[in-house]
Amino acid sequence: SLDLENDGSTAVTLNAKAYDESGIPVSYDWDAWLNGGSTLYDSGSLPPQLASAPTINQATGVYSLVGSSNTANEGALNFRVKASDGVMTATHVSVLALTFGFQISDATYTSKSLNDSNITRLAGMFMSSDGSRCWLVGSASDTIYQHDLSTDFDLSSATYNNVSQPVGSGGTPSSICFNSDGSRLYTTDKGNERVGQYILTNNWDISSYNTSATNHAYRFSFGSQFQNCEGVTLSSDDSKLYAVTTTAVYQYGMTTAGDISTASYSNKFYTMSEVTSCMGIDFNLSGEKMFAIDNTSDKVFEYDLSTAWDISSASYSNNSFSIGSTIGSNTNLVDLRFSSDGNHMYICEYTNNTAYQFDVS
Repeated sequence: SLDLENDGSTAVTLNAKAYDESGIPVSYDWDAWLNGGSTLYDSGSLPPQLASAPTINQATGVYSLVGSSNTANEGALNFRVKASDGVMTATHVSVLALTFGFQISDATYTSKSLNDSNITRLAGMFMSSDGSRCWLVGSASDTIYQHDLSTDFDLSSATYNNVSQPVGSGGTPSSICFNSDGSRLYTTDKGNERVGQYILTNNWDISSYNTSATNHAYRFSFGSQFQNCEGVTLSSDDSKLYAVTTTAVYQYGMTTAGDISTASYSNKFYTMSEVTSCMGIDFNLSGEKMFAIDNTSDKVFEYDLSTAWDISSASYSNNSFSIGSTIGSNTNLVDLRFSSDGNHMYICEYTNNTAYQFDVS
């Protein structure tokens, strides 16, 4: 799969290389179709997700593609690469995704929220990749509560499904997250400056892990890097873990994706001079943008990463969004998360134990 840029000008590349056993030159072409659609697109009839016909380097097999800047064209496209020696043709299909999410400058409050009376001092939340389930954790209740959503990604449709799990003794839970397929859950332990890992036998279902000591897969300590861990998140391929303090983000690598027992400090960090009380971070799908929420200014700040997922390459984009009074007078902001498609942003406020939903596309 490949994420298309959505500004209508910046190209992304798809690398295809075919070889002919007899040394006959190979030529490249393409066509495409939408999921469930019967229309076949090519250079003479472009699919809506593309701004222009792809250019192809016939010597290298590199395709350059520019995504549409029209938000109405958002969606996925099956893009088929064709390589031919004039007799035989080899093909490969890649999914191109055109999305317009993660645009905090366009953020609007949807008047949708989730409050769980079980929670004491809401500290963090997480949304499943398909938007059908979310979790809230309280820093005083030390418990994760699981909710089902009747409308995907819509917090106002969430109901508590009577599934909860304690996160263990000691410390204060300040954040939760899952790996990409929902088979592992991670919780931060602020008092002891570590992250705990739980193995789930049923993906995205916290009732399928056991909190006894023998079933704790691992607890990883942040050691001497920092104090007061406020949040944790993973890269989209689960190879990297990021932990945030009040002003800085630290990066850790995992030799086995998603398994923090194989984690080690990457000697990479980034200090955010714009914030004084960062309570959570999240990334866009490609790892080229990071977002941080500041409890002091009540703002979400956006950062660009010149090297995807490398926190040491981050810089402030001069783009921010003020929560202000959009959610009322209580603005003790403690976490932010984005939906997997980047169209929704969720902000946690701990005074009234409520998560709020914003549209960001």
